[in-house]
Amino acid sequence: MKHVHIPTGAISTLLYVALPLFLQAQNGARQPADAVAIVEQVNDYWQKAHPQPGNAFWHAAAYHTGNMAAYELTGNERYRAYSEAWAEHNQWQGAKSSDKSRWKYRYGETDDFVLFGDWQICFQTYVDLYNLQPDERKIARAREVMEYEMSTPNSDYWWWADGLYMVMPVMTKLYKVTGNELYLAKLSEYFSYAKRLMYDENAGLFYRDAKYIYPKHQTKNGKKDFWSRGNGWVFAGLAKALSDLPAEDTRRQEYANVFLSMAKALKQAQQPEGHWTRSLLDAAHAPGYETSGTAFFACGLLWGISNGLLQKAEYEETALSAWKYLVSVALQPNGTVGYVQPIGERADQHVVSASTTADFGVGAFLLAASEMARYAKAQQAQAFYPGEVWKDNNGVHINAHGGGILFHEGKYYWFGEHKAERSNNALVGVTCYSSGDLYSWKNESIALSVAKNDTASDIQEGCIIERPKVIFNKKTGKFVMYFHLELKGKGYNAARVGIAVADKVTGPYKYLKSCRPNAGRWPVNMTTEQQQSTVKPSDFPKSWTEEWRKAVDDGMFVRRDFAGGQMSRDMTLYVDDDGKACHIYASEDNLTLHLAELSDDYLSYTGKYIRIAPGGHNEAPAIFKKNGKYFMITSGCTGWAPNAARLFTADNLWGAWTQRPNPCSGADAELTFHAQSTCILPVQGKKDAFIFMADRWTPRHPIDGRYIWLPILFENGLPVLKWADKWDLTAFDSVASPSGRSEATPAWTLVWSDEFNLDGKPDSTAWTYEKGFVRNQELQWYQPSNAICKNGVLVLSGKKEKVPNPDYSPESKDWRRSRQFAEYTASSIKTAGKKEFQYGRFEIRAKIPTAKGAWPAIWTLGASMPWPSCGEIDIMEYYRVNDQPHILANTAWGTDVRHNAKWNTVRVPFATFKEKDPEWENKFHIWRMDWDEDAIRLYLDDELLNETLLKDTQNGAIGSNRNPFRQPHYILLNLALGQNGGTPDSSAFPLTYEVDYVRVYQKRSLKD
Repeated sequence: MKHVHIPTGAISTLLYVALPLFLQAQNGARQPADAVAIVEQVNDYWQKAHPQPGNAFWHAAAYHTGNMAAYELTGNERYRAYSEAWAEHNQWQGAKSSDKSRWKYRYGETDDFVLFGDWQICFQTYVDLYNLQPDERKIARAREVMEYEMSTPNSDYWWWADGLYMVMPVMTKLYKVTGNELYLAKLSEYFSYAKRLMYDENAGLFYRDAKYIYPKHQTKNGKKDFWSRGNGWVFAGLAKALSDLPAEDTRRQEYANVFLSMAKALKQAQQPEGHWTRSLLDAAHAPGYETSGTAFFACGLLWGISNGLLQKAEYEETALSAWKYLVSVALQPNGTVGYVQPIGERADQHVVSASTTADFGVGAFLLAASEMARYAKAQQAQAFYPGEVWKDNNGVHINAHGGGILFHEGKYYWFGEHKAERSNNALVGVTCYSSGDLYSWKNESIALSVAKNDTASDIQEGCIIERPKVIFNKKTGKFVMYFHLELKGKGYNAARVGIAVADKVTGPYKYLKSCRPNAGRWPVNMTTEQQQSTVKPSDFPKSWTEEWRKAVDDGMFVRRDFAGGQMSRDMTLYVDDDGKACHIYASEDNLTLHLAELSDDYLSYTGKYIRIAPGGHNEAPAIFKKNGKYFMITSGCTGWAPNAARLFTADNLWGAWTQRPNPCSGADAELTFHAQSTCILPVQGKKDAFIFMADRWTPRHPIDGRYIWLPILFENGLPVLKWADKWDLTAFDSVASPSGRSEATPAWTLVWSDEFNLDGKPDSTAWTYEKGFVRNQELQWYQPSNAICKNGVLVLSGKKEKVPNPDYSPESKDWRRSRQFAEYTASSIKTAGKKEFQYGRFEIRAKIPTAKGAWPAIWTLGASMPWPSCGEIDIMEYYRVNDQPHILANTAWGTDVRHNAKWNTVRVPFATFKEKDPEWENKFHIWRMDWDEDAIRLYLDDELLNETLLKDTQNGAIGSNRNPFRQPHYILLNLALGQNGGTPDSSAFPLTYEVDYVRVYQKRSLKD
């Protein structure tokens, strides 16, 4: 049958006319939502018609591979639950025999055929479910069966074509879970056997099994008989296996070569209507539509194009034509997938019609539709998708973690750490990728290789190489790489910088040396008194005391490391407008950043360096310059766990550097969107356009770490980072701020904070306790012991415990004295007389208890005048209104009547927040107050809840008609019980109210 050429435009037109669901957008682009809708239509129909789980044999299991693809695409929990119920029904097993001596692998449908691939395909779904919710029970039988099989000398397990789809992906999936290299070795061995037995090199196709090999078997017209679905199994199986194979696997190319040969043969065999007949090279032998093979081929073709194995220009027409058939012929209006050849093994078996369907055919259709959805999405206008897998030109997830980018001669070059499946150690080296547009990246090479079999080398295989950065020296014409280096087997004790150089941007880079910077040199901003101090770390039996902190600030660790050089960990490089380069790195046990000037050749240090934010515990520095000002984004030090970004600014590279508020805004801002800064990239050709580059670390599976790229916006002259699921470079066309205005715009400066990093009692220089019965006839007795700092948070505990009232007087009418006992205890701390502020930004990150009876609050009171004339600001209150929980944001001030307040109150039902996030109460949230001469604005997670204009807040006569919000206020954090909190739920105790930090910023001009 001659393949009829149809122009791509014609196919596109047919595609959209044929199926209303797959609508054509105004710009002509295919819309992924349409393919998603088709997946849901087909899968919902199938599951509704088949509510009971079937057995684990191949046909049902093949459907579930498609169902899991549908789940991965849509996130529909019903799909996952459907497969989970099926797995549970089958006890997470295939064939169930426990007698290994009876295990067989020829054809059989009984429980003795444990080693037969038709009983092993179920393991694919079991592993997928395990990866979603790990439980060894889910893959125990899969591992038992496959590892027993691999222990045998046999290699002829895949004696029929179907077996390659059934089991190849099982082995690659289990390799990814276990790291057991035997899975990859045996995969190659079994595939080689199957290829020798069934693969026809000339045709580029597989026979179904040995019975069908030409010329022993022929079609009725004397031709080679290649069964469509049999080859579909192989083609889709190769795609699935290649998806999971490590990029560095030496046998990968063999599978890819077979995949490419099959694609070429399939393109030639496709029918004009887009389908493939049951006998691929002899349509007359078994004429008519067939869906299962066509769906597998469409899946493989779309995957191949999306992952760079197949050229789009050559294969897109074939794939789209197949998709047209699937959605306009095979798919019936009610969601049935028709024209599926029933179970069999011969091309000429059965009569096939629009009503002929089967579970495995639906599974194949779902695989194809899921690939189509992903493909269509990729064909939209080029864009960044933060947090999604980002693939290179070979279809492999980019492996350049902790990276930085150099722009050179019209191209961007991305250098990063090559991560392994299960190790963060350097087993390969530093990778290099190139791009002309920042969206698509070509894998150039390993720019710097670790030293194999050289135990004398600093960069021997197994060392730690992190955050490589490359800069170009215009004077020498050399490319210079710096990186954080830890010596093999030494943990993070070496804290060195490694230096390498190359003549070409892509390398190879020659490793020169490693060192600790600036041995025998003092920072230029360290005083003579600090240099000469004799205070040393061993003088302090405990860290994090006030005395220890002061010693750190005064350079205790600089003195410790003076002779041997300063520690150098997380780092970046920066070249200023004058060509001078500097190295910025976390030093002094990660407590202080250093900025050190490099020599003219960039290969060593001049000895000039400064300390930035001593004792601030910053790492992951990333720096840029805009309008003559320097901006640096860093993170705190919490290991692999994300934390809030920090922002520093300076008018001069050599300081002084001033800390600003967290530049991130919106949901998960306090976690830097679950990522950590690595570099800030200036976008060429766009003024004041910078991209924030960050990594989302996955320490258990390092190679799967994701990249978070976001545009840097500017508000009030300061960088702002906001989450975007998708964005492109046109974002910079409208957000650049006028160059002359930001310099004089007021900015926030951190004036005080408590991060609660010192275990034990709250800092006595900032906080005092309220004690006993205090206000509102609440149930709790406030006591200091219920406030404790541990693991970086302040914990205020509410306990159900009976304590005597030492002020008890049975005759008293004062409720504070008339109670003989308190049935509950809690705590309240305040900064009165120690830390008081007039105006500013108050930011508190906390996780509050929401059980009945709890009344947590974050609030302020004025430093003078009695309540309410002193002024009260409730940044957060949680309590019940008409017995329904609410979150409140209030201000109050005085009237002409004693103890009578005028309130500006906003009460938001707690259900409002629960509707947005059912897990709201289990998470930390940020409450913020912005208070200036004009207004008080109260926010929750950047959502404005309440605004009070100060022109309206004049006290009454009792408060001398003064405005209570034009005086200093102090902060209170307390957990009250009862009263507005409601009757306590005894089963909920003890209650915990956790505060991560309290930060106060005030405004200054950037010109100051």
